[in-house]
Amino acid sequence: MILCNFKIAGSRLFFLKFEESIRYANKIKIAYALKKSRASLLYGMVLEKRERADDAENELRAFDAPYNYFMERLELARFLNHNEKKEAAMLVYQELIKEFESMSKQSLSTHLHIIKKAKEELAVQV
Repeated sequence: MILCNFKIAGSRLFFLKFEESIRYANKIKIAYALKKSRASLLYGMVLEKRERADDAENELRAFDAPYNYFMERLELARFLNHNEKKEAAMLVYQELIKEFESMSKQSLSTHLHIIKKAKEELAVQV
């Protein structure tokens, strides 16, 4: 069984089934705390597993903002690549790499593992 964890306002809701997770997330997704949160990312990934690619893409695209949400945007690139949107995936990878080039040393060291993954995955794309 796969466990989906949605954390909202300090309380945790655990769901054992994808469909149940989606049903509850739809009810609470209007909550501000869910937007651009780890729960929202997980919700998008659950939607992908349930073959609701368009809905999943909409959830994951919410994270596509420059100089923010690096790990979430890496997941977006992986999602796009997996769903045969290679050009869009390459664009996200390239944006991430370009942003890392202009980061401070402190930020770069914090997110170094993400840039390495982005570069590796982009190299496989080409």
